[in-house]
Formats: sequence, structure tokens, C-alpha cells
Amino acid sequence: MDKFKAYKISHIGLKREVHRFSFDLNETFFSNFESSLIQQSDIKVYVTLDKSHEPYLIEFDVQGTFETECDKCAATVPVEMEGSFEIFVKFTENPELIGSDDPEILYMHRDQPDIDLTKYLYEFAHLSIPMHKICKEPFKTAYCDMSIAQKLENLNETKEKKEEIDPRWSQLFDLKNKKL
Repeated sequence: MDKFKAYKISHIGLKREVHRFSFDLNETFFSNFESSLIQQSDIKVYVTLDKSHEPYLIEFDVQGTFETECDKCAATVPVEMEGSFEIFVKFTENPELIGSDDPEILYMHRDQPDIDLTKYLYEFAHLSIPMHKICKEPFKTAYCDMSIAQKLENLNETKEKKEEIDPRWSQLFDLKNKKL
């Protein structure tokens, strides 16, 4: 049985118009991939297939949350993600193009009944992960590790004390910052 059957679109019977689909990506989906950065998640991907002309246009709108380690306090927190992507589907008889690694164009044989979106759903979900993985209100949520918050606060206070300028050098700093 094909474990990714739910992530394929049977395009042959569809009319030549715009079609909309939605896919839920959760831990069951991501557990099928060995090196996934996403484990616990509640991600919804809205897919629009424009079959009104060739090449077909497929738009992906990724929205949801996933659990990850916070960049500030190292606690496991839910982080929001979102992203929009698109690919084109081109039909070809050239066997060298079918299965190529072009990130923006999916080449397939016209007789192939399904468009397999599994690879794109996985990749686009990972591309939607924010650069900085922190919760909405750092150190103000139930998830945050308050002992780390206290240590960071102590480090900031120590750094501010070190940055105080010795009064003997303040005139030199004024000269340095003075514009000619």
C-alpha cells in the first residue's frame, strides 16, 4: 500500500479549470522521512492547481505550528510557520527530464495519472521554518524556561556594567565622535 497516496492529485479526470485541495501535515507524515526537522506539528497546506492552461501551475500556501527548541531559552515551544511557493507541471516524452531535480518545474509523462506532491509538501514545510525559532512572547509563556531567562538577564546586567565609560576617557571618545 502506498503510504503517500493521500498526497497525490489525480489530474486526468479533472476539468481544465482551477482546483483547490488541502493537506494536513502532522507527525505521521514527517515520521516517514529520516532527517526531518519537524516532528510534532499541526500544519495545513492549501494547494491550488490551475489546470486551465499548460504548463499547469501549482501554488502551495503553508500555515501552521510545529514544536521545536526555542532559540532563546532552549525549551520546547510551539512556533508558527507560513510560506507560499509555486511550481509548474510540464508534460514531456523525454525520459531524461522526467524525475529531474529542477526545483520549480515538475516534468512528467502525459499518461502518468497522478501528480505526487509528497516531496514538495515536505520541502516547502521545511522552507517555511522561521530563521529564529522563538515563541510570540519570549520568557512570558508557560513553555519558557525561567532559569535560562534569569541567567540571560544577569549576563546583560554584567555586560552593561562593563560598557560604562571611564570618565578619564570620555573626552577622547567625544573627540573620536566629533565631526570635522
